[in-house]
Amino acid sequence: MPSHFHPDKIRDINATVRYVITGQGVWNITVSGGRVIVDQSDRPADATITMSAEDFMGLQSGTLNPMTAFMAGRVAIQGDLDTVLRFQSVFGQ
Repeated sequence: MPSHFHPDKIRDINATVRYVITGQGVWNITVSGGRVIVDQSDRPADATITMSAEDFMGLQSGTLNPMTAFMAGRVAIQGDLDTVLRFQSVFGQ
């Protein structure tokens, strides 16, 4: 995800989103101070996104529309939806 980062779109984001990739693991993506930190810590997250590895790759490659995946139940979101939407623009998802 850091390779997809668009720092010009940060808009004062200071948040952590936890990605739960079923069967693969859990990662936290934190945007703070113009930097992106990826880790697997237990830090609190503003939102959690759960999906399969296949769907994660589809979202990253642009072959899966985020709204379509969400509406079809392929992506589950818990927590602050506004943060998730802001992350979409920062990471070009």
